[in-house]
Amino acid sequence: MKEVMDTEDVAELLKVKPVTVRRWLASGVMSGAKIPGAGWRLTPSDIEAWLNKHRIHPHPETQS
Repeated sequence: MKEVMDTEDVAELLKVKPVTVRRWLASGVMSGAKIPGAGWRLTPSDIEAWLNKHRIHPHPETQS
C-alpha cells in the first residue's frame, strides 16, 4: 500500500467509486487531509482506522 493515497487509490482498494470516498471524507465518516488544489489524501493508518471502525477485513490479496 502506498504511504499516501488519493481518493481514486482508496476507491480502488475498497471497491467503491471515488465519489463515495469523497462523500465519506466530507461527512467525517472517514479521516483524511484535504490539500488545497490537490484534493484529499489518506494514509494507510486512516484507511486501517476506517476498516477497524466498520469491522471490515480486507481480502489477503490486497495487503502488502
